[in-house]
Amino acid sequence: MPRMFGSEHVYSYKNYTFGYALYAQRIGDESLDPIYAAGFLPYSGEYRTEAKNLFYMARSARVKLASFSLSSENRRIKNRFKNKNFNSAEYPASKFIHDEKMAAFCLKYFNERHGPNVLTKERLIRLLSYSPETFVIEYRGEKDIPCAYIIEVHGNEFIHYWFCFYDLSLVKQSFGMWLMIDRVEKTKLNGKKYCYLGTVYGNKALYKTNIPSLEYWNGTEWSSNIKHLSTRARTDEKREVLQPDEFKDGKV
Repeated sequence: MPRMFGSEHVYSYKNYTFGYALYAQRIGDESLDPIYAAGFLPYSGEYRTEAKNLFYMARSARVKLASFSLSSENRRIKNRFKNKNFNSAEYPASKFIHDEKMAAFCLKYFNERHGPNVLTKERLIRLLSYSPETFVIEYRGEKDIPCAYIIEVHGNEFIHYWFCFYDLSLVKQSFGMWLMIDRVEKTKLNGKKYCYLGTVYGNKALYKTNIPSLEYWNGTEWSSNIKHLSTRARTDEKREVLQPDEFKDGKV
């Protein structure tokens, strides 16, 4: 079992409410499956960069692949690219640690889509070297030129669709959603049980609720109440607190 610990965060004594951020530290090479199943995701923030195999609890989402099938909206997006010839291949992430072209591709994407310094080269290298279970899915398009990279974590019964980078010319064509659908489909074909899609916080993450058979971690269990998830995400701004917990402050 992983070592679990809490880090003190905000509180409201008036309401007798005391907040702690929850973390899990993987010990050795134990299976990742029970860690993910308990609502934890791999930590990749800029704080405590020396921490390895560290996971944080959050409102994560996953697709139950046994019951997954494409919705009409999913099929519409797939049809946009039916005449495109995209080929994908899977590699250990370590293959790309010193790949300058891949790094430039990913950093350019993040800089334009999410703002400067959200993803640094140092952080990208940490992602690629996170654990032996970290993989990169490379997509190539016309003239065999790379058009997308996805960083994933693979468990025995799941994959975690972690970070995605793609050709900026395809942004307005819903290519990002196509990539996610494609990976969910391939994960099911490979016999896995779940495809984890990261967190669902705020309006920007609502697109994930368009994936059928989605469920989310509510702090206690996995829930399939997507209507409630959507309501939570749309109102997250009212509950946002900018103060980091003590672990990120380096106080514990």
